[in-house]
Amino acid sequence: MMMTMRTYLLPAIALFWASFGSTGSLKCFTCSSDVKANCRDPFYNVSVDMPSCGYEISQGVCTKMITAEDVVIRGCGLKTSCPDTGDNGCEQTSGTTRCCCNEDGCNSATTRIVDYLVLTAAVTFAAVVVNVELL
Repeated sequence: MMMTMRTYLLPAIALFWASFGSTGSLKCFTCSSDVKANCRDPFYNVSVDMPSCGYEISQGVCTKMITAEDVVIRGCGLKTSCPDTGDNGCEQTSGTTRCCCNEDGCNSATTRIVDYLVLTAAVTFAAVVVNVELL
């Protein structure tokens, strides 16, 4: 059977969507472990908000700070507020570690796992659609 353009369109859109992040306002996890215990490391982000920061991705960063008292604070900030390591790195001073990163939800170590799961599901779906059409 001949493959139609429609057969390729849905998987192509799914792959495209899964491969690229947001181009609008930066979204970061926002919480403090002294209020929500699951904000600690290892981070369990199921019930933690990831609102829009109000900064364009080119201007903002997601932040994570671990205080000397072992309180973890995740949130948003401007690139100019990052340590000397730039907008992707960490710095430790006086017992406090401060990290900045510049992708949606990057102040969680588990975010990339979700992206890879979405990409894997899209590729699997595309393979199933192609195999069905070839039968």
